[in-house]
Amino acid sequence: MFKKVSDFLQGVIAEMAESMVLIKSLIMTLTNMRNDSNDCLNECDGSINYICFEKMYEEALYICRENNIPLPSEQIQKIRKKRVPQKFKSFFIDENISLENEQAQSKNDFRTKLFFSILDKIINELENRFSINSSILYAIDYLHPKNAKFLSYDDLKPLAQHYKLDTQLLKSELKIIPNTIKIYQKENQIKITNLMNFVDLLEKYKFVFNETYKMVIISITIPVSSAGCERTFSCLRRLKTYMQNKMTDERLSNLSMMSIEKKIAKSLDLEEVVDKFAINHNNRKIILV
Repeated sequence: MFKKVSDFLQGVIAEMAESMVLIKSLIMTLTNMRNDSNDCLNECDGSINYICFEKMYEEALYICRENNIPLPSEQIQKIRKKRVPQKFKSFFIDENISLENEQAQSKNDFRTKLFFSILDKIINELENRFSINSSILYAIDYLHPKNAKFLSYDDLKPLAQHYKLDTQLLKSELKIIPNTIKIYQKENQIKITNLMNFVDLLEKYKFVFNETYKMVIISITIPVSSAGCERTFSCLRRLKTYMQNKMTDERLSNLSMMSIEKKIAKSLDLEEVVDKFAINHNNRKIILV
């Protein structure tokens, strides 16, 4: 569940609108797992890889038995209670500052102290990371053709105001675009099903729908994650080695472009590249054609 969402967010074709839907779905799923963990066994079946406490606990017990690991209930050790001397009671503050001595022993302890604690941390982390400028990020979701509130002005207004677009022009454009989409789909025998299809349509009419076009271009250029930048830096680390540290920036930029966009580079016709190079550089010493 987590890996699929993580792989999508790190993908090259990930869109912010679709990513926000996945993130909201993941948070909702984790919240339901926490609230409905008692009834989770009823929801588990062979066709759904549904993670629940009951299933995880039974698998953990099975692994313990197979590897001769003592079960928590079999190694209960009574922790000696610390007593403060009478003469120090007025100078000593007895306060529990950690849960290191509170060992989970029963099944309910593992549920409340371990399972719920991990779920709460994951949910809080997801909400904290994606709640900053959430109104702006969620507004991008309303530019997706499959959204129920597609092109809703009230929902898109925060995004327009943040990037200082003309909201009055935008409002008038949004009234015309739905009919334009219907006619465009009918005449061209295509369906506007994703954000990139919508961009292609607005590209042809950007003079008329200038504010909407700006908003859509902004939405597809906002990165979902930093994975793309990290891949670029990894590529530069491989290219600019100790032996090649003295190369000029122009050469490094050209090599990086070929390495980063390797799919496009592999699709080029090398014979055509050589012919163009031979025509442009007449002072060469090697005969290429």
